[in-house]
Amino acid sequence: MKLGINQRIVFEILKERGPLTLEQLLEQVALQEHRIADVKKVLDSLSKRSAIEMVGGLYQVRADFVEDSDNDEGGDKKYRIRDFVARQINDQNSLEFFVYTYQRFRKLIEDSLDVPEGDPRAHDQMREYLSLTDQALLRDGLSDRQFIFKEFVYHSQNRQNGINYSKYERQIRDFLCDYDPTRFLQDANPVLPEAIGGNEKQKESFVETAKCVATYLADMEGESPQESLRESIVQDLSCGIDLQDAEAVFNRFKEKIPTGFGEALVFDVLKEFDPRFDFPKPDLHVRRVMAALYSSNRDELRAQCFDHPNRLDPASIPALRGDCSAMELYLGLMNRVNGELARRLGRDIRLPNYVLDKMIYLVCSGKLYLQKDAEERIIINLGIKKEYLQGIIDERYAGTALDNAVLNEIMGLL
Repeated sequence: MKLGINQRIVFEILKERGPLTLEQLLEQVALQEHRIADVKKVLDSLSKRSAIEMVGGLYQVRADFVEDSDNDEGGDKKYRIRDFVARQINDQNSLEFFVYTYQRFRKLIEDSLDVPEGDPRAHDQMREYLSLTDQALLRDGLSDRQFIFKEFVYHSQNRQNGINYSKYERQIRDFLCDYDPTRFLQDANPVLPEAIGGNEKQKESFVETAKCVATYLADMEGESPQESLRESIVQDLSCGIDLQDAEAVFNRFKEKIPTGFGEALVFDVLKEFDPRFDFPKPDLHVRRVMAALYSSNRDELRAQCFDHPNRLDPASIPALRGDCSAMELYLGLMNRVNGELARRLGRDIRLPNYVLDKMIYLVCSGKLYLQKDAEERIIINLGIKKEYLQGIIDERYAGTALDNAVLNEIMGLL
């Protein structure tokens, strides 16, 4: 996550002049002629990220937290944990990893369709996967107002873990008053039908999420009646913040729509809602892949991954205990990929961040939702996931062919 200016200043002061008491630190910040109102909040944020610690009433920089200024984004400094980011990921091997992921994605689709390499049917389906969004999959003839309500509530099923939205979509649509937030709010005590699965706690959480979203949408309609609701929401969630700063975007969402969503669900909603929120969903798959790609502790990763790919636990890697840490690594990786693609193909290129995210999700989950058998069960192939993660840990992506033919093939999907 990109550190805000106050965080960077506080970290630098502690690094150069610490350990300091809070009073001494405030004095130093004041001498730097920066606002000090948020210093305590900054200290709390840096402490949670293990960048600093308090010992005997003194704030100091952790010994194993180091500065990494090797980054192109306007010279802003980022911070990494030394024992985690030991592998050097440069422009070339970032692109090699991206192409390696693409090749695993292509093989997954070709194998599932039982077609030879290069078959145009696989190419067409790969393009469809990379272009499909919620709007294509879920709109179902709804107005934009109805669909926005459905979009936000639909994503809550990932959090409820018991409310099967697809199975009970008709009942949920009736419960949500045909996705009309104003009508839904008129019921003072809405209760999900008994027929819908999930325990009472899950149902209560689902209802609270729906009420929270409906309240926000109704308020937005009242504030900007002349604008499209979608555009009003984009402006409300982005006004005054840097849309490249994932932490700021996440905090704004939670301020405006205080659902129980964590980072992964917030960014999943936003990336589908509008392309200006160009973020991946930092879910377990992305976190596992970032751990396999960046960590030097190969023996630990290999021991977990080789037995079963689902045993690769990002929580065991200090810098991946939070989704936002994986997000930072992911966005930096994609910046390098885009830079190297532009250099090699000789034109300005900006692949959306969701492209790699979608390929990682399909390879690691095997949930090929465009392919279902007669009983509507999603086809799953975990073998390719295991091979993929093992290849990343062992750096098999290094030396992947980067000729213009394969690069143009990738660009042709988008």
